[in-house]
Amino acid sequence: MKTFLLYLTTLVLISFFFIQTAFAEEVPDATFKGHTDLIYSITFSPDGDLLASKSRDGVLKIWDVHNEQLMHTINTSQRGAIAFSPDGNLLASGGGTDNVVNVWDPNTGELLRTLEEHLDKVSSVAFNPDGDILASGSADGWVRLWNPHTGELLKTFRSIEDVSIVFRNDGSIITYDVNNPRFPDRPAISVWELETTELLYTVEPDVHEVFGVTFSPDRGIFASAGWAGVDLWDANTGDLIRLLPIRGQVFFRTAFSPDGRILAGSRDFGFIEIWDTETGSHLRSISAHSHDAYAIAFSPNEQTLATTGANDYLIRLWQITPPGEVETPEPPDFLKDKNLRSWKEDFGQGHLKSWTSRKLQRERVTWQIKNERLSVQTKAWCNQRINLRDALELQTNYTLRFTELPLDTEQLQVKLSIHSTSNANVGIFIGKDPKDDLTHPLEYAYQFTDHRIGNPEVLPANSAPVLGFSLDAIEVVFDRGHFYFYSNDAYITDFDSLTLKKVDMLGIVVFPKFCTESAEVIVDDFIILGPSITDAGSLDVHPNHKLTVLWGKLKHR
Repeated sequence: MKTFLLYLTTLVLISFFFIQTAFAEEVPDATFKGHTDLIYSITFSPDGDLLASKSRDGVLKIWDVHNEQLMHTINTSQRGAIAFSPDGNLLASGGGTDNVVNVWDPNTGELLRTLEEHLDKVSSVAFNPDGDILASGSADGWVRLWNPHTGELLKTFRSIEDVSIVFRNDGSIITYDVNNPRFPDRPAISVWELETTELLYTVEPDVHEVFGVTFSPDRGIFASAGWAGVDLWDANTGDLIRLLPIRGQVFFRTAFSPDGRILAGSRDFGFIEIWDTETGSHLRSISAHSHDAYAIAFSPNEQTLATTGANDYLIRLWQITPPGEVETPEPPDFLKDKNLRSWKEDFGQGHLKSWTSRKLQRERVTWQIKNERLSVQTKAWCNQRINLRDALELQTNYTLRFTELPLDTEQLQVKLSIHSTSNANVGIFIGKDPKDDLTHPLEYAYQFTDHRIGNPEVLPANSAPVLGFSLDAIEVVFDRGHFYFYSNDAYITDFDSLTLKKVDMLGIVVFPKFCTESAEVIVDDFIILGPSITDAGSLDVHPNHKLTVLWGKLKHR
């Protein structure tokens, strides 16, 4: 018994050591101490010399960034956001108890004026790019536009409850909140034209809550952070551009670097995630705080990132290295081989229907040829399993792999084009034939997710990267364990698989976005190229047969 207790104690100590090591905080470049409550909002002055912070208890502090000294401490109303004017001469703060907007001189800490028209707590404040308009959003859903220099109320319009505000470069306003009239459990982000207060468009992120929206300074995009990840949107059209990697966690706030190339996101467990917005790739994780990382802001110098922790009441500064230019590798030599052969499914030969031998999938999916395109319909089907760390599984809980083309090759290229989708996702399955339907049925799958490349499974670190690119066509080149991604002949990224050296199965996968709804996807092209691929038109696969490509010839087995 003593031996067992000693073993158990040792195991617990070792586990505790590894957990502490795995989540050990990194050493920041600077730390500002002084707050005694959750730091609710932080922002740099336009010249990067000052940093303003406001905590949940209403304490507003202004710091000298370069000397790392506290300049002013001001007691204001609880909660509420803060914002510098574009010239840095004004600092606005909202409040949660007195329903006012205060305008301060950040250099002296002097209160210049108080704006009193709101009937409920002021949840957000923002200056327009010219600095002649200050917008404030209230918990009652009303947005008020002020002249920050005189205090004159210029305009009022109704948005959504507990509205938060962000200005775009063109001066239009983005508002957001968790209350959505169409879907109460999903948030809404609205964009308004400033002069006419006309609603331009509304987008509905596929998450349960949105905690923060940030506009890129010069790239015409905005980011929304919430429960289950970070999305990038086209600010001009409202189109969803990409889902950023590392999904499933709670993201509280985001911040763009001044050139828009880097996006930082604060999330649970004290981590800060860093992405390259140009490539969609994840650059770095920073273990910044002991508990949830909360407020976040980039300095105008493009190098310094300020972060706050939920429970440590600290502001920490980090130097962020800008990403380098993307280097395009040379295509694999086998693509230049004169003996390269191709097989193309033109969806007019009747082959596809015989590819599947999975009963349950045939019951849940049907397909037909429409204008020489493949139309796949999935039936509504759900189970009760929920996994909050995997957004796709949370919504669908199942995937349909409805085609199988057995191969035996170390090199191939697969092309897939999508014409349209409706409540469905589709893509390429490429890799090893799974042992059963319950064990990694999508291992090494690279597919569209609403026309974005990614992988719906939680897979090992050496598996498919999730990039979130908005695509209509994808090419995956497999060369003896190395994968290259292209879209419309443009290189995207590549990675090495440590375990997959030979492909013996490929096909097309479909999964609906919502398991309670039927879905449809229309596929244009499915092309396979490789040294041992059969010629187009000579393939004839039956449900109970498996094929292997051996020495360039098809053989039944």
